Amino acid sequence: MSGVWSCNEWDQLEEVIVGNPLGARFPTPDRSTQLAEFPDRSLAEIPQGPFSQRIIEETEEDLNEFIQVLEGLGVTVKRPDTWPHAAKYSTIHWEAEGYYNYCPRDVMLVIGDQIIETPNVIRSRAQETFSYRTLLLDYMKSGAKWYSAPKPMLLDSLFEYDPDKPTPRNDEPAFDAANILRFGEDLIYLVSATGNELGGQWLQTILGEKFRVHFLKDVYYGSHIDSTFVAL
Repeated sequence: MSGVWSCNEWDQLEEVIVGNPLGARFPTPDRSTQLAEFPDRSLAEIPQGPFSQRIIEETEEDLNEFIQVLEGLGVTVKRPDTWPHAAKYSTIHWEAEGYYNYCPRDVMLVIGDQIIETPNVIRSRAQETFSYRTLLLDYMKSGAKWYSAPKPMLLDSLFEYDPDKPTPRNDEPAFDAANILRFGEDLIYLVSATGNELGGQWLQTILGEKFRVHFLKDVYYGSHIDSTFVAL
């Protein structure tokens, strides 16, 4: 019996990962960040560097209060490691610094007993799940199935978008976990600036016939569906 099981947004909460704001910074100002976060700005206008230390400290204070409330209700709370987001990493095509590990829901998708590391659109998130590695190993040992989507190359060509429909091109699967709402065996998948249609098609091939991916297209293009709809 897996220690992980979740198929919707409304069952009683038993365990949750709460993010970590320490060391948070703006994502590297490149084509991926421009599409996902700042489609109305030039690369030169995208903010850079660390977030205000005051904001980080106040956020951590708020999260600690939130955790106390959750634990008071009997919820098990886990948190990712603090990560050196200022460190640079690269592929043969691009170089980036990290972003943050404040939003676990953006980078990992739980469906049943499966944990899927998603192929995130922003280059600065390419190594974000490393800060959850200890937790993921523990969940796997508990019986959970742990997958990682094909690592996207995130070439500049992926981000050649239509200004009226700013989505990554269908060159490779690319999407954030927060593009998805779970309704049991039915999943709503938002095609947007942080998820192309090919990403949803890949997800359907992994999930098989038990789960059904429904595409929400040409509705709005701002990042994540969980910032707009809530399943009650």
